[in-house]
Amino acid sequence: MTQAMVERRVAGIHSRHLSRGKLLAALEEDHLIRRLVVAETGRFRIEQISWESYWEPARPLGDSRYVERLRAFHRVWRRYILSECGAEHRQEYCFQYFDLLKVLLDRYRADPQCESSRRSLRLALGFECFSLASAKQADRPVGAATSTLRNPCYLLAKLRKPNALDDSQFLPLLTVADGEPTRLFHHYRQHKLSKGSAHSILLHLNVDQQGSFSVVNAIERQLADGTDPRADERSARLADGIMWPYLQSITSARGATNNHPVDIEFVDLGSGSGILLAKVCERLRRRLGDMGIQSRFRAWLVDLSPSDPGRFFRAKQLGKAFDCLTCVAEDYRQWFDRPRRLPARKGIRIALVSRFFNNLSGFGIASLSVEDYARLNGEDGNGQWWPKCSPSQCLAHDGDGVASLATSNSRFWLAEGRTFAQASLSTYNEGLHDLTTDWDCTNA
Repeated sequence: MTQAMVERRVAGIHSRHLSRGKLLAALEEDHLIRRLVVAETGRFRIEQISWESYWEPARPLGDSRYVERLRAFHRVWRRYILSECGAEHRQEYCFQYFDLLKVLLDRYRADPQCESSRRSLRLALGFECFSLASAKQADRPVGAATSTLRNPCYLLAKLRKPNALDDSQFLPLLTVADGEPTRLFHHYRQHKLSKGSAHSILLHLNVDQQGSFSVVNAIERQLADGTDPRADERSARLADGIMWPYLQSITSARGATNNHPVDIEFVDLGSGSGILLAKVCERLRRRLGDMGIQSRFRAWLVDLSPSDPGRFFRAKQLGKAFDCLTCVAEDYRQWFDRPRRLPARKGIRIALVSRFFNNLSGFGIASLSVEDYARLNGEDGNGQWWPKCSPSQCLAHDGDGVASLATSNSRFWLAEGRTFAQASLSTYNEGLHDLTTDWDCTNA
């Protein structure tokens, strides 16, 4: 590595530390983040808004139930933020949010044509979410983000499973109160802001994906430190559970030895930092080594904005096992259109495409009966559990508590595809559905 490369890398690390620190400082204030305006370099400007200014468009509502609940929610929100998002305030914070949300959803459904009702519901659904926009079109959100400690919908997962690792799939869809029309954004990636802070940022892509990748990947260059809290778990599942049984059969059939190494090639689409592939290769190298077989790797990492992925492959033993490590800084959709993407295969070639398929999935909101949900998800079929899992009931002072929350990142199958077992987010998802579709009040 040349001196110039070292200087560029140090400058990049310093820039990322400053960006993460700036965003973390904003998340610790009793203001709301409205928007991040992102330059092509990834540098971003934070636009904040006060509580009063955020809720100002809802003032014409004038409903006493709304005013009373908004005041109660403001008190607990401010207490929660000033306590540095203390766990002792989370239940009350989430309860007050969902209590307010239910009132606003009911009012909107009573009169869907009322503009103030629509605006108020949208403010509630987009609360503690902020838009990501290009500096060239700052008024057009193309991505969205939220904090794992400030978003009351995401916090249901922390209440139910305090020790669970952060996962963007606990909040698969969100919206923002910024820009028109109301847009949906689907889960993509998460980034921890500091080793000393529990704050993580969830990045979401526009469901139609127009302009999302370039802006979100640009900001990732400033936020990412390459760590992935689930990398060990995921690499074990891929390497030990899927790839190793296949490699065992291949090496046995070919009579591989230490003098005749096994050549393995990887194509990692949407590779990100490269940490997952590095851990997969290390697991396979060790397993083959235990059998007295030498491994030889080649890899192509395809990502719009790779962040020095080679650093995870520099470990002494793993580095020796690599013949070739190529980083392709390109949108993989465009990369697929190139006539000659890869050289001729020299060994076993494996493609990591799980994130690729996820990003090309369709996302939407559909209704499901309580009986069907219970049948597909193994719940009690009589439906008595259903009202109790609502946050506005179970989190109340006289409710059944957090044990009744139904929020998980596990999935089950429907006719249209897979869905998440998150019955406690039903009111939230109903609101998203109503604002992003032509809702007919006669079908309520």
